[in-house]
Amino acid sequence: MPLTVSFSSKQSLGSPNSWYWQFGDGTTNTTQNPVHTYETPGTYTVTLRATNGMTGGYALWNNYITVANGPVPEPTRTPVPGTIMAQFSAYPASGNAPLTVDFRDLSAGNPVSWNWDFGDGTQSKMQNSSHIYTTAGSYPVTLSVTNANYGGSLNIPHAVTVT
Repeated sequence: MPLTVSFSSKQSLGSPNSWYWQFGDGTTNTTQNPVHTYETPGTYTVTLRATNGMTGGYALWNNYITVANGPVPEPTRTPVPGTIMAQFSAYPASGNAPLTVDFRDLSAGNPVSWNWDFGDGTQSKMQNSSHIYTTAGSYPVTLSVTNANYGGSLNIPHAVTVT
C-alpha cells in the first residue's frame, strides 16, 4: 500500500457515454477510465454502471482488488471454465411512477435458469423481464443465474429509482 490501479471500461456494451465507478472503499468516479489509489489494506469489490441515455448495464468484480501492508498474498485462482457471472441492464433506471423497467440478462457462462428479485417483493424467472414499479423509492435488484454446474448472482443496491 498504497496501490494505484488503472480501470478500463473498454468492454462496456452499447457505446456508453456515462460511467459510475464504485471502488469498494467508499469512493466513486464518473470518468470512463479512472485511476484510483487504495490507501488502506483490504480486499475491495469494484462496480461499474455504464449508460448511454437509452439503456445501462452493471458489472461487478467481487473481491477484485487486494491491498496488502507487507507481503503480497497469493493470487486468486483463475476461474474454472464453465463458471458463470451474472450481469444485467435496466432501462430506464429512473422515472416517475408508474415506471416500467425493462431488464435484460447479460450474464456470461451460458445460464439456463434466471431469478430476478425486483426489490419490491416481486420476482420473475424469465431470462429478460419487464417490471412495473408503482411506488416511489429506491429499489435494489438482484439477478441470480445458474448453468449446469455453477451459479452466480449480482445485487445492485439502488438499481432503480422511482419518483
